[in-house]
Amino acid sequence: MDQRNIHFWLKINEWDSELIHRSIAAGITGLYVPSGLTIEALQIPDVVVISDNSAADLVLGQDVCEVLLDIPTRITAVARHHGVIPTIVYSTDWRKFDFASLLEISGDLLQHSTTTEDAEQGVKAAALGGSGLVLESTCEETILYVGQRLRSITAALQKRMGS
Repeated sequence: MDQRNIHFWLKINEWDSELIHRSIAAGITGLYVPSGLTIEALQIPDVVVISDNSAADLVLGQDVCEVLLDIPTRITAVARHHGVIPTIVYSTDWRKFDFASLLEISGDLLQHSTTTEDAEQGVKAAALGGSGLVLESTCEETILYVGQRLRSITAALQKRMGS
């Protein structure tokens, strides 16, 4: 049976080895890093590196795109990338948008979150068919919480699919 992977990417701006290793233990599958941290991040096994640096596993603008959903008309920007490459969707206020309705346009979406509250919406969207979420946080409690929630959803999906 086809098994869907739910991505959990941590977006960092500064290198913090302890936080990164605890985040890996919490279940992150990718590190989204600034260009200058790409080579260092690539040294970590079993984690996908996302960056605008061409050495990254996934290069922004080439393998992954980003869309700021600040007004409803930006939904067309999401539609433009439908089925092409994974899209990280940003919003200044997720209460204005129904992420689940965006999944009708494209399922290959990752919700960008900075708070536990926003991340919970991203977790729910992943359960509905989204690709996962990008968490931009240095709060270990939030990272652990999101990791636990995504593991629960992945386990439930695998059980439902019979794997």
